[in-house]
Amino acid sequence: MLDAQTAPANGQYLIHTRDSRLLQEFLAHAERDPEIRILDRIGPAGQLHTLVLELSDAKARALAQQFQSSTPQITIEPDQPLTMFDMLSAGPL
Repeated sequence: MLDAQTAPANGQYLIHTRDSRLLQEFLAHAERDPEIRILDRIGPAGQLHTLVLELSDAKARALAQQFQSSTPQITIEPDQPLTMFDMLSAGPL
């Protein structure tokens, strides 16, 4: 059993693609993978374009390597929370 010091660090990640069919295929895999926790699905019904996942940093790196050769492209990146101050730095609407 892993304790808190040896457990892999988990992070929140976004997975995105323009091909909703491809993302649906990945989602079917992710739903069965005990290392992946699905936090949110983004996009209209039948046109999913982004997943928000919680997974270990090591798993995210492995997926990034796997996605490098995918066509159409799938991207994975750390989810960076937005703050009110991010809006202020963008300037007036």
